[in-house]
Amino acid sequence: MIRMNFRGFTPEGFPHLDSLFPKFPDMGGSGNLKSEFYIPNSANEIIASGATLVSVRSSTGHWLGVANKKNREAAASAMDPTNKNTVYPTTLWNHLS
Repeated sequence: MIRMNFRGFTPEGFPHLDSLFPKFPDMGGSGNLKSEFYIPNSANEIIASGATLVSVRSSTGHWLGVANKKNREAAASAMDPTNKNTVYPTTLWNHLS
């Protein structure tokens, strides 16, 4: 089983994340090209500090991930507007034209 979490932030949340980013080099981020600024850890730190509230939303949607090249074809097919089983709107990519 795979469980994926998706986090969305209102504009007010970004200053909080921004305030944590300077700690990133001290957490192994300096010079390590594979290091990551983990949003879940940062969000937990912000919540624990009492700086913000969080609401949880549920979805019945299926996760569509592209973590590596192996996932590309399945993801492209799922988002293809000619695919009759797609849940994505046909206008999804209109802004690219």
